[in-house]
Parts: sequence; C-alpha cells; structure tokens
Amino acid sequence: MVVTQRPHSAARELGTYLETMPWQLFATLTFPYEISRTGADASLHRFVDTLERKTRGNIAFAGAMETRHFSGCGMSGGRPHFHLLMSADHTLDAGFVKKAWTAHAGRGQNKSAIGGPAQDSADVRLYEPGKGGAEYCVKVIDDTGDWIQWNLEIMSPGDCKPGRSARRQRRSRSRCSGQ
Repeated sequence: MVVTQRPHSAARELGTYLETMPWQLFATLTFPYEISRTGADASLHRFVDTLERKTRGNIAFAGAMETRHFSGCGMSGGRPHFHLLMSADHTLDAGFVKKAWTAHAGRGQNKSAIGGPAQDSADVRLYEPGKGGAEYCVKVIDDTGDWIQWNLEIMSPGDCKPGRSARRQRRSRSRCSGQ
C-alpha cells in the first residue's frame, strides 16, 4: 500500500492561522449584477467604510474574492463574490450586516442556481470555530495566491486588543510591532 501525503496547501496554512483569531461572523457577499474584480474590491471597501461609520467602530475581515463555481447564495459563481470572516471591536449582528450588504449591493433578481426564488446577495452567519470556515474563506489562494484582509491588528493578542479608541489602537500597534 502506498500512502501519498496531501500536498502543501497555502489555504490550509492560512486557514489554521486565521482560526486562532476571535471571528464573529462568516459571510458570503455576492453581487446581483455584473461587476469587474476591481469594481467588486472597491465596493467591498466602501461597504466596510459604511459599516464602520454606522457602527462607530472598527471592522476587521479576512477572506478572498472568488469568481468560479457557484456562490453560497445560489447565484452563478462567475461573478466576483467574497467569502469573509468578520469581527470588530464591538459586537457585530449578522442580520444587520446582511441587511447593510443588501442595501449596498442590492437583492438578487435572478432565480437561484437550483431554480428557486430570487436569492439575497448576502449569507451572513455566526462564525463557528473548528468547522473549516477559515480555510473555506481563503480556499482560492491555492489557485491565485490572493487573499484580502482589513484591520487584523485590532484582533491581535496582548496590548493590541479590540475596544480601544482609534488613537489608543494606533499607540498599541506601535508598541506591539516594536515601531
């Protein structure tokens, strides 16, 4: 019997690292219309800026943009969509994030891939550690090498903790990074 080892996986390695962080939400965010990768990336950053303003706090996320297969919301995966882990320096409500994305990107006009009714453009759930969500969010890095992240420093251990003002976070980051 020959035993072959599973090849090295950057997604598995990054997923293991991301799993160590206190994520609050797992999200699949889609667009109900055609959009370029550049447009999707800009749209995501506008959305996060809006969330930060509405919640008056800092949002952190990590994940990847995918443009293949089918999205978790039943729409064609040919359009860019995001799989993200999200957290903040305050409690994030999955329903609030879902409604905010739908207001930002719109509700799907097309029927789902299985022929059902039009689908929401967001699937946002509480994050469940140990269930493979972190690796799933970055699965495309084995193909593309690309992943996205925002504000991960607010989730760092030690003095760099969530719940601090922006000024205190900047000061903590300087101390934590040795700058």
